[in-house]
Amino acid sequence: MNKKKLTSDKVSVEKNNTINAWTGPFIMAAANTRVVRRGAALLAESGGGYGKNFVYKESAYYSKKHKAYTTTLMLGVLGFVIMTPLRKIVRPFLKQPGQGPSQAVMDSGFFKCKLVATGENGKQKTYIMSGSGDPGYKVTSKFVCESALSLLGDHASLPGGLGYGGILTPSSGLGGVLINRLKSVGISFEEDS
Repeated sequence: MNKKKLTSDKVSVEKNNTINAWTGPFIMAAANTRVVRRGAALLAESGGGYGKNFVYKESAYYSKKHKAYTTTLMLGVLGFVIMTPLRKIVRPFLKQPGQGPSQAVMDSGFFKCKLVATGENGKQKTYIMSGSGDPGYKVTSKFVCESALSLLGDHASLPGGLGYGGILTPSSGLGGVLINRLKSVGISFEEDS
């Protein structure tokens, strides 16, 4: 299979036996996958990285097949509405700037990512990244704040050191410093047993 097909964004629903779940498109994958691949390329340029055959794909996962299909259909409808003149009709019914979720909704939210890594030898390991709080508001603000604090902290521990710069990604610019900061504010990174 060619690398372009291996890295293409997911648009369909399918069973993933590795994580025993149904997978479908993830709304943030189009941005996230490009950031991860750029980070891998920048790390490879500096003598690190994840290996010459590195491939990264991202999808949402669901315990039930019908949930995967329903969510995929809703994402398709949302995309159609946003990309056509229909958005003008729908806009008045959507939340306006400053009308985000309530504090209770932000406090009760959570996220859980399953990360499956397959080595060149074919061995697989699954990792879980998780945290509490609404992913779109509370967790994202933690990521942004801890990224900024990583830049203000120990420059020598950042990938590339003090003189490294340019248009970097979290992995190529912040690395383990960011991971440690995120752990300190309740974001968990664990190997799945």
